[in-house]
Amino acid sequence: MVMRMAINVRSGVALLLALACVALAQGPTRIVVLPFSESATLPGLGLGLATGLQRSLNTIDGLYVPAVGDAALFVRRALDAGLDPVASTARTFEAEALISGRVEDSGPGFAVIVSFTGSRFAEPLAVQVTPRSNAPDEILLTLLDQVITALGLTPSSSDLREAARSAEQAPSLPSLGPVGLAMARLPVVELEDLEAAAQLDPDSSWVLTEYARSLSLSGEQGPAIEASIRATELLPTDVEAWVVRGAVHLTTGDTRQAAFAFTEALRLNPAHALALAGIARASLDTPGPAADTYEAAIESSPRLLNAYLGLANLQEDDQRTLQVLRRAVDNLPDSIQLHRSFLERTVHLGDIDGAFSYLQQTVENPIAASPATFALVNTLPLTNSEAIIDFLEGGLDLFPGNPTLIAAIAEVRLRTGESELAEDLLRAALAQLPADPGLTNALAIALAQQGRVEEAFLAFRSVAEADEEFQVNLAQTLLEAGQPRAAIETLAEITDLQEDAVALTLYGIALGRIGRFAEADSALGRALELNPDSPLASQARVLLTQQREITGGATIELSQEAASNFDRGLFALDQRLWVDAADAFARAMELQPTPLIAFYEAYALQLTGRHRDALSGYMLAAEAYPNSDIVLNNLGYTHLQLGRFDLALEALEYATELNPGNASALLNLGLAHFSLHRYCKALELWDTATSLDPSLESSLTELRAAARERANPCRGSSTAVD
Repeated sequence: MVMRMAINVRSGVALLLALACVALAQGPTRIVVLPFSESATLPGLGLGLATGLQRSLNTIDGLYVPAVGDAALFVRRALDAGLDPVASTARTFEAEALISGRVEDSGPGFAVIVSFTGSRFAEPLAVQVTPRSNAPDEILLTLLDQVITALGLTPSSSDLREAARSAEQAPSLPSLGPVGLAMARLPVVELEDLEAAAQLDPDSSWVLTEYARSLSLSGEQGPAIEASIRATELLPTDVEAWVVRGAVHLTTGDTRQAAFAFTEALRLNPAHALALAGIARASLDTPGPAADTYEAAIESSPRLLNAYLGLANLQEDDQRTLQVLRRAVDNLPDSIQLHRSFLERTVHLGDIDGAFSYLQQTVENPIAASPATFALVNTLPLTNSEAIIDFLEGGLDLFPGNPTLIAAIAEVRLRTGESELAEDLLRAALAQLPADPGLTNALAIALAQQGRVEEAFLAFRSVAEADEEFQVNLAQTLLEAGQPRAAIETLAEITDLQEDAVALTLYGIALGRIGRFAEADSALGRALELNPDSPLASQARVLLTQQREITGGATIELSQEAASNFDRGLFALDQRLWVDAADAFARAMELQPTPLIAFYEAYALQLTGRHRDALSGYMLAAEAYPNSDIVLNNLGYTHLQLGRFDLALEALEYATELNPGNASALLNLGLAHFSLHRYCKALELWDTATSLDPSLESSLTELRAAARERANPCRGSSTAVD
């Protein structure tokens, strides 16, 4: 065991690196524990023993056992894919041993049969453990001793004591079921069940740890902190308790206390993957050490998604970020979140074909192929909608009649404005799942897109109670369908509309869509008074101001179908759904080419990283609105991204002449001068921009430092070229 000592938290990064290096140098031992099958007479005991074994083994230096639930779900996926579950699990988790077991009735008592496979064993091994009582702590102590022996581990005497103390914290049998589910990280345990367990076993660090975690997930951070601290006080050598305490502090933003908790966990076991990943998150102000620590976490647990994502976010450029994510795929082929992250970043680089190819290759792996993975294709722009539908229909060949895939095809039809086809598909899916709220909501959008608002109301009503929350949700559905007038009528019926921030935000958005700008601004302003941190209200107000300034407040006449798609695009922008917005604007442009729609299509494309595709739309908008500093600023920024610094300077200089108070244009003009090595001019422009909008300062820190480093002393005129 690593020596315990007092430590200043400021030196925690240095300590964690030393501990991580020790763990990597020795090579962590990776073990997988699967849920034990259990006797009907002792419900909860099987999973409780498996998770308790995981928890106790993780107190041993250099050993790491991931969450039992992750392993169980992976085994199920391997079985569904027709693969050898043992070989697949050992390979994907890079585990030296897999432990499974079953609880069997044995005369007056019962027995636990523990099975071992993996590279540590020349052939599978089975060990029978016959406990002397039904007390979970005594069962686990006996089981732990047998498992350590079977694995051939040689822990220190202090590690053995700490593992035993962890086992002794096992709660009573009634609490073991919900606590085992929580420790397995399976999303089925209820907070009320853990609260009852905490009342029944108030002196169990296991119970209080999981209760704290569940409280934190429910948003009750104060009680969560209290419970997590109490858990570490009950057993200061409970490594899992320290890890959860650190995670709770991270949730509250208290990185100092989080670093302290994770450091305590790493003292107990330097190879604990979650502690390593946690302290890396708490130390992001030191990216070098954080990256090394994420690597150590991955070494201990090759399926630790958060470690890969954290490491990816630390990379200096997008290509390196994608390399990290690609590396993660080997161990996490079944992770929807990982694939989504890769696709989003690839699309942001403008490589839509590359993103589609990645997804096509991904589903060739039987572990990765699932309805949810196929449905990720809807995160891509609809550059070729028929290719996307062909891809989804290939998924239906593997998963016949799957409602997720049917809904995904319907979503493509909705995005291309083919609402009748979408309706037919959704009704077919609802025939299988008549009460599915997601399918019903999509059907309501399809009906509303066709102007069948009353039918949309009835469809929505079939899965929701008719109250004010129902009205708000219906209004959002109507806005998604491009029906702002119907949304206004729905929201106007809310009794206390002026006191409901969410409803007011939607009301303001809907008013803006039909050109009632002053009323819209008033509603959004009131919504922000009620909730100043609302990103939807803030974004909606920005777009409202933007549209009004570009057009001079004039209403743009559009056909009903073009207006519906335009409104859908604007609402997607409000929600920061850039890809959906670009698709809707593209559809509106097909129906009725208009400079304002062209501007917003270009804006959405730009936000997805497709700068070259955005250029033509901005140029069309600039011809129609030659005196709009907003249009010229966006056009100039696009030229800047494409390396046309001469054209960028021309557009941005004119934008700042038209509106010297446009801080964004001043910032971009500074970027153009920086790109042309005019560092003093860039610094001058950035000073002006940040004096107008101090929030821009955070994005300029590194650029300012680079400009100062490269500039000659800015003598004489501040506009002198370096």
